[in-house]
Order: sequence, then C-alpha cells, then structure tokens
Amino acid sequence: MAIASSLPKIVPGPPPDYTDGHSVGNELLNRPFVYGSCQEMCPLSEIEMREHENLIHILETDPSLYQEKKWREKLICDRARAVKCYHRSAAGMDMQNPHLLRPPHVLRQTVTYLLTQ
Repeated sequence: MAIASSLPKIVPGPPPDYTDGHSVGNELLNRPFVYGSCQEMCPLSEIEMREHENLIHILETDPSLYQEKKWREKLICDRARAVKCYHRSAAGMDMQNPHLLRPPHVLRQTVTYLLTQ
C-alpha cells in the first residue's frame, strides 16, 4: 500500500452536502474537513480494545448467550451489534483519524439500528 493513500483525506472547507443552504461563517469555511472512512458501526480497533478492557456491553454480544453469561464474565463482541462508544477529546488523542470516523450514511445506519433493534 502506498504511504500517500494511507494519509487522511483533508480538503479545505465543508463538503457541499453539509451546508444545506445555511450560511457558514468564514472561520468554518477555512478549516480543514476530514471525511470519515469507517464503514462499520464500531471500528475493529475499538472492539479489540474494549474486549481487552472488558468494556463490552451484553447487548453487543450474541443474544443466544444472554442467559449463559454471568455478571462481569468476559464478553466476546458481535461485530454486527457493536456501536462505537463516545469518547471526549483529550490531550494526545487523534480525534480526526478518518479510519475511526463514520461517514453520514453509516451514522444514519447506526442511529436506525439503535432506534429499531
């Protein structure tokens, strides 16, 4: 894989879809915009970290295992059910990594999943 293809795709200003005809201040138009490239509700790196730290919620596991799981037993995540956790920005955290950000259609799919499943 070429190094250039693994770098974040940053372009000046917001993309046309995001403005929706509303006026946007000049300070926002001149900021770089990062396009999310994560096509899942939760990135694999976060799933691995949460499994290691035992932070998987029981609703993110296989439903057939609900009765078998004991309180605080180590859970294995079902990738189709895992949803990215909210993280506050903190010093040293890369909050603009496109591999961890979801594009709008994946966000819509995630919200639909949360409201209907």
